[in-house]
Amino acid sequence: MALLNTQIKRPLLHHLIILGYFLAPVVNVLIFIKMNDYPLWFVLDNFFRFFKLFGGILIILMPFIALSLYVVNKYSFYVFLLHSLLVLLDNFIKIFSHFSMYQFGLLLGSIILFVAIYYILQKDFRAPYFQVLGRTFREKNRVPIHHFISATLGTKKTRKIPINDISPGGCYITEKFSNIYIGQKFDLEFNAQNFNFLTQAEIVRIDQNGFGVRFQNLTKELEKEIDLFVKTRFALRYKVNFAAILTLKKKKIAGRLIDVSDTGSFFQPDNDQLKFLDKSNKGDAIHLSFVYNNETIDLEGNIVWFQPNPSLNKPIGCALNFNKKFRKKLNPITKEISKTSTMIR
Repeated sequence: MALLNTQIKRPLLHHLIILGYFLAPVVNVLIFIKMNDYPLWFVLDNFFRFFKLFGGILIILMPFIALSLYVVNKYSFYVFLLHSLLVLLDNFIKIFSHFSMYQFGLLLGSIILFVAIYYILQKDFRAPYFQVLGRTFREKNRVPIHHFISATLGTKKTRKIPINDISPGGCYITEKFSNIYIGQKFDLEFNAQNFNFLTQAEIVRIDQNGFGVRFQNLTKELEKEIDLFVKTRFALRYKVNFAAILTLKKKKIAGRLIDVSDTGSFFQPDNDQLKFLDKSNKGDAIHLSFVYNNETIDLEGNIVWFQPNPSLNKPIGCALNFNKKFRKKLNPITKEISKTSTMIR
């Protein structure tokens, strides 16, 4: 079955939550028997009379919620949320129809319990790479990237393996291996121009498209460096082709914008203008001018990095980061461009 093709590393709390949902109908009945001193057969015979139709159905459905959380399916989290809201709604209805401190305590306890479970699940489901939600619906600072890591997996020799996203917490590998398993650890090296790091990684998610790994034992400093790297170099960008003029130290350099985001862009100088740019310009202030919909757009910022050779699907050129006060000009442009342009992945 397709939804079982994904394997994830589950924390102990996740197993306890699943077990709790699975045993919930039995626990509810036993608590009711203890509080009212009724025999088991009498409670089962009058189950919907005591728990009401709506509440009884919700209790019976709890093992199915456990099953939903156990299988790795993108709807599991939403099924849990919907069931929790319905349970709270049932408690509210019972309070308004017949108020009692017991029912109020039950409502308050349910709210606290669901908030705690929600916090645990959303944290584990969305962190790299344990999430069961759709990959577009998770996690801090993850950015798409077509790149390679170096690792020893499936062979004794170190070789390059493709990845399609990265974050300070991990990356997603798009190559399939037959001999890997959840919890497997290996050394991983990431190299890009002017930035590289070596760390141990642990496989925490395997699905039909590849597998996700979590970086192990990163220092706070390295986490910040990775975070800064993915923010400045791989912001979500849209492919464009605008003629532009880059002014650097009073020198006007003709070229083209080949991508644009809400915060920056990549500038490719014309061939005869390459001599005016090099890696020493990193951090230099710039003024950029281009025409969009017959309107001249003027922006100011700085050069984040310079690429002297074609790499990562980019030509020779430089990445630009625009000052915050100028980004407001970009927001409506990128919003409009996003409807027709392709997001660079």
